[in-house]
This record gives sequence, C-alpha cells and structure tokens, in this order.
Amino acid sequence: MRHTLLKFLDHSEKYIKTDVRYLAKGGFWSVSNYLITIGFGLITTILLANFVPKDILGTYQFILAIASIIAVCTLSGIGTAITQAVARGKDGVYTYGVWEKLKWNTIIIAICAGISLYYFFNGDTTLAIAFLIVGASTPFIESFKLYEEYLRGKEAFKEGVTLGFWRKPIPLVAVGIAALLTDDLLILIGTYFLSHTISYGIVFWQVHKKFSPGYE
Repeated sequence: MRHTLLKFLDHSEKYIKTDVRYLAKGGFWSVSNYLITIGFGLITTILLANFVPKDILGTYQFILAIASIIAVCTLSGIGTAITQAVARGKDGVYTYGVWEKLKWNTIIIAICAGISLYYFFNGDTTLAIAFLIVGASTPFIESFKLYEEYLRGKEAFKEGVTLGFWRKPIPLVAVGIAALLTDDLLILIGTYFLSHTISYGIVFWQVHKKFSPGYE
C-alpha cells in the first residue's frame, strides 16, 4: 500500500510540477500553524474590541497595518532564498541571512523615523512615539522570524509548530492584560511589539541551540 502511494505521488509530480511528497509531509503542520496563528489573532481582536475604545482601537489597527507594509520594504525575498539554500544542505546561509536582514532593516528604522518626525511636527506626539516603537522593534521581529524559513528548508515542519507554539499566546496574554488595565495607545503598542520581539527572539535562540546552523 505504501509503495503504491509513493508511486502515485511520484507520478503526480510530473503533471503538477510540484514536490508532492514535500507538500504531503508539511501540509498538516503548516495548516495547524496557520490555524493556531489565526485563532490567537482572532481572540486578541475580540479582547481589544471589548475593552478598548473604538477610536483607540482604530488607531492601534492603523499603526499595525502601516507596520506590516513597512516590514516588507527590505529583503522580502531572503526567506525564500534561505529555505532553498538550507534544503540543499547550506545551513550557514540562515545565520548569514539573519545578519543581512538586520543590516538592511535599518531602512525600516529610517522610514519609521521619517513618519515619526512627520507626526511630531504636526503636533501628534502619540503617533510620533508609536512609530518610534515600531522602528525599534520591527527590524528584530522580521529578522528573528526567519527561523520559520530555516525550519521549512530543513523540512522540520513539526518543530516549526512545536518550538513556536508557546510563543503565540504571549502577545495575546500581554496585550490582553494591557487592555484590561489601560486604554493608553502607547502602552498597547509598546506591549504588542515588545512581546513579539522577546518571544520571537527566544524561539530564534531555541532553533540555534537545537540545530546549530553555523555560519556561511
């Protein structure tokens, strides 16, 4: 039965031009990771909608949306390059890629500084400070989360979920507690970005400790 299934997968690859075994192996864990992420995100949104005033929530979501746009401004394709290189056995490319991402993410700092100055000179110090927080945190978040691409290249799909599972509730709990205690926009934004930076950093360290990718 197993032999027949493998022959079928090999045969199907000729027609859909895709590594079907790779998809079959990682499909369950990829879907699980996606559903977990969506679930925690939904819970966070519900918490904020119930405990934070609408105007504060709107501004909070605006900042996160702009931060997401800014995050794709530098070396957005490096994750794919890391996955492909690691799949070929060149693990050291991962560490090199993280440092390159950090270096080029100084552009994010510059963009956020420019946005911050714009709001400062227009009298909105809250948004000015908020984008300084974004600029200080996003480069590290975007660099640390490259561990996901590394594990994908290693076909360590299970580890991609299990190593990072404990991380996902941290921003939810942190932002939820902050929302219960205050509706201060800067505290909410600071809590969101700080919790993501720390939690991604810890998983990044765990991956290095477990797999020792070395340097290229």
